[in-house]
Amino acid sequence: MGKQNAVTDLRRVIKKIGHNRYLELGMCTVLSESPLEVLMDGTNVVLSAEDITVSERLTNHTVEIEMDGVTRTAKVKNSLQRGDRALLMYDSSDNRTQFVLIDRVLFAEDL
Repeated sequence: MGKQNAVTDLRRVIKKIGHNRYLELGMCTVLSESPLEVLMDGTNVVLSAEDITVSERLTNHTVEIEMDGVTRTAKVKNSLQRGDRALLMYDSSDNRTQFVLIDRVLFAEDL
């Protein structure tokens, strides 16, 4: 299955299950980490940090973990890097759209 077909299939399934005909999914490439800029696939549209909400999973952040009854703090280093591919979600019915970067995307053929 081609990369574009995978995105199209995922978009179709989410629309059907989520009952939201305006939900759009697309792919993008990180152009810059600071300030964050991404390029939407198949377009010349560059989104800047003001346009984007980023899932915590795609950031450097701190979490508390418990091991053997002891609570500790751990740093998670998972920020987006230039060249990373990501899944982008947005509501196409909203003229003031906020784009959400959901997660990194890796294709099996690239593993």
